[in-house]
Parts: sequence; structure tokens; C-alpha cells
Amino acid sequence: MPSLLTAEELLYLTEPDKQTELLRGTLIVREPPGYQHGVVALKVARLIANHVHDHGLGTVVAAETGNLVGHVRAADDIVTLGTGDDT
Repeated sequence: MPSLLTAEELLYLTEPDKQTELLRGTLIVREPPGYQHGVVALKVARLIANHVHDHGLGTVVAAETGNLVGHVRAADDIVTLGTGDDT
């Protein structure tokens, strides 16, 4: 059974041309998303960002921002409610 990783250990891990994340300490390695994923993700993110902005709900940040929630890296697309401007 492989050993479990911490979020800090993941920050120093390099897997060229791969995406990595932790799931309950287990390293998940994936191929990078393709063109169609990028098109759909941007459309969804734009809708979310517009809604958050229009209703003054907080800040939306893009992928690969390395967000940490507590000691755990959060999802790549995240809405932070009521804690900043959304410029």
C-alpha cells in the first residue's frame, strides 16, 4: 500500500505534463484537459463570475491558483463569498 501524502508534500512534487491532486492523502495523477474541456469550463466560469459580480457575492478566481482551504488545496475553480473585490 502506497504511503499517504500531505498537501505540503504535493506542493513540491513534480509530474511533468500531468495534473496532480490529493484525495484523502492519495496522489491522483491525470492527463491535462483538452480543448473542449477548456471551452466548456470557460463558459461555466463566465456564468458563475457574472452572477457573483452582479449580486456582490464575493470573488471568483481561475484555475491553478493553488487555493488552500485550511491545510487542503481547494478545487481549481472557487468562489470566495464576501471576502474581497472581484476585479
